Amino acid sequence: MRKALFMALFFVFCAPLAFAQDGDFKRGEFGVMFSQNRVDSDGAFSPDPNDTGREGFNGVNIDAGYNFTRYVGAKADFSYHKKSRDFGPLVPGGENVNVDGKLTQFMGGIKIQDNATATRVRPFAQALFGLGHASVDVTGLTTGLPNANFSESETGFAAAVGGGLDIRINRNIDFRAIKVEYNPVRLEGETSNNIRLGIGLNFRF
Repeated sequence: MRKALFMALFFVFCAPLAFAQDGDFKRGEFGVMFSQNRVDSDGAFSPDPNDTGREGFNGVNIDAGYNFTRYVGAKADFSYHKKSRDFGPLVPGGENVNVDGKLTQFMGGIKIQDNATATRVRPFAQALFGLGHASVDVTGLTTGLPNANFSESETGFAAAVGGGLDIRINRNIDFRAIKVEYNPVRLEGETSNNIRLGIGLNFRF
């Protein structure tokens, strides 16, 4: 009888503590990062006609998440990247040509990470899916002729699969040391095989 009573008291006092420890994690997150997207532009920003490599688009990546459990959460993601390049005149008497490219993406998906408040080094993996909108503006093709400049834009499927590393600063702020993702964007029947990089801060609440 005494043993049973002791076990009951142990459960009453210790079980809540155990559940509290298991549930001691932050539910919400909000990240702000400087981001570079290595865009598979097929040489659109290079004066070398043989250059078919990637170009570095600089921008911002903002995400917000909700953690259902200590290890699994949902993620919403927005990113905006831009690159401009000036070329010399392409036709006699023409102006310098400017190519201005932009890539905007809205995605959502799942993130896997140890969200415990006490964890100091927190690697993560995530898979996101959504839409990408790309646009390009070209100005200065010729001088004195109407409709010499042109703009194009297209919206298509986008995804981001990869991960990164958060390092705890305090209970509410992490330093996002690195984020690396394969970021394919499907436009006009072709896939741009981009690589998205990020570094910044992650706020937990």
